[in-house]
Amino acid sequence: MFKRFLHHFKTLFIYICYLLFRMLPIQKNLILFESVQDCSDNSWAMYKFLQKRNPAYRFVWLCHSTETRQKHIAEERTRFIYHHFGFHSLADCMALARAGNIFYTHGITRLFKRRKGQNMVNLWHGIALKAPKGVNKPPKHEFNAVLCLSEENRQNQARFIKCDERLILPLGYPRNDLLLNNNACGKSNPFAPKDFQGKVIIWMPTFRASVLQVISETTCDTDTGLPLLNTLESISFFNDFLIQTHVFCIIKIHPLQSQKEVFKQQFSNLLFLTNDQLEQKGLQVYEMLGHSDALLTDYSSVFFDYYILDKPIGFILSDMEEYRKSRGEFVVSDPLSVMAGRHIYSEADLKEFVKDVAEERDNEAQMRHATAQRMILHRDANSCERIAQYCKL
Repeated sequence: MFKRFLHHFKTLFIYICYLLFRMLPIQKNLILFESVQDCSDNSWAMYKFLQKRNPAYRFVWLCHSTETRQKHIAEERTRFIYHHFGFHSLADCMALARAGNIFYTHGITRLFKRRKGQNMVNLWHGIALKAPKGVNKPPKHEFNAVLCLSEENRQNQARFIKCDERLILPLGYPRNDLLLNNNACGKSNPFAPKDFQGKVIIWMPTFRASVLQVISETTCDTDTGLPLLNTLESISFFNDFLIQTHVFCIIKIHPLQSQKEVFKQQFSNLLFLTNDQLEQKGLQVYEMLGHSDALLTDYSSVFFDYYILDKPIGFILSDMEEYRKSRGEFVVSDPLSVMAGRHIYSEADLKEFVKDVAEERDNEAQMRHATAQRMILHRDANSCERIAQYCKL
């Protein structure tokens, strides 16, 4: 009883302080960022762009991990503040109340309201394809803009977020600037074997069983966390096929995917890649993704961004019905109509796709071009510039 009273008292105290901070002038040169995972995705790309744009800008990151500050403490003109949806400090209240511009990818908090004179831009984290679920349900919006990739996407995005279509702007995603300008990786994929001369395929599955039970798709779970290749034995056989075709496959584990023993296994032509491994090299996933010859995915929105590269895409759809039953109906009424690539339902289909990539056959190119024309308005590396101009930065 006392703990509950104390919690409510702290919440009320913090909220009163926030209201008082709102009486102070907005600091136009103070820019606030948030992302999930910390310091990543669209927010990180936008942050790095603005760091170079004007030395007068000052930055605040709201971080969900206390370890983040230590990882990025050397970042210039930047303060890192611990922030959690269930916990607020005077520091994050002050920053939220006074920042001239606020950029985020998921949701700041329901406690705070956008002030007149503040730009609050929801950079988002991918075109809406899957139905919202659990903590992934769109938060109450206080933004004056949310990003998308095309005019066609506006209607679906508005229905998903439940907001006025006029608030949704097809300016592009900042992370796609990294996809196209991936000089941080050098001239080849940093996770492929040294001097590897074959093709590199990146497999980016969405999570099935999740570390967050409320959003877990347990009906679609396998021993490997992957569709189609359900066992360690099938992974080993797939590695043998990759050797034969001279292809290296990087399986990027979704941050929300529950851990599997197979992720610790080592293979000659296949790598399970985690966020920690990317961080150790100081890379964002989209920088690494740019150094690939083809993409394997399923219901993850990454394929929309990958259209910009105009490279082959394979969609592993072997568990589509089970996934639909667990997750709910897709936001897009006919998801297959926007999946412009090879539709893969069996191991034989998967091997055929890999072999075609190895031998540079791109049978779906015409279909991919037509879909990309509809779904991607800007196929360039200028998304950050367009957003900065919108915010008058």
